[in-house]
Amino acid sequence: YLQKLPVSDYILGPGDNLIIIVSREYPELDSEQLIDGEGTIYVPKLYRVYVNGLSVNELNGLLNETFKKFIKYPMVEVKVKNYRPVRVYVEGEVENPGLQTLPGSFSNLKEFANTKGTLNESQTNFFPSVFDAIRESKGITEFSDLKKIKLIRKKTLSDGGGKKETTLNFEDV
Repeated sequence: YLQKLPVSDYILGPGDNLIIIVSREYPELDSEQLIDGEGTIYVPKLYRVYVNGLSVNELNGLLNETFKKFIKYPMVEVKVKNYRPVRVYVEGEVENPGLQTLPGSFSNLKEFANTKGTLNESQTNFFPSVFDAIRESKGITEFSDLKKIKLIRKKTLSDGGGKKETTLNFEDV
């Protein structure tokens, strides 16, 4: 159970701020990195590394393999310190279709309560949902079919890359 990884791992991109711990034994290799507009970061010993499109778990694995050239037992931990804003394209029967920009995450309860209307004391990070994208588009119209909301997103590279799609039925929610 403890080794179970998330099914939909976060995909890294320009604007994400990462904390990279290579090994607790070598704190001098730890760094905080901002993924630049070209999708790269600068990692001590490895220099410039392209990370755009990788999931956090994929980057952990690749850095572990690469750091074996420099240290005996790397235990790389990549954490996202700040998430980039999420850009989604909403089309169809909404009041304001088009490109919408949502915060990458809501990190405090007050911010979350103001946007969602509810509080859950046990959580610290909240991520935008399909509902948030519809709300950012100023809501649905009278002609909206809430049984056929199509969601298309990127797949991780280890999952073959490309895109995956599903249909949501908001009337069941």
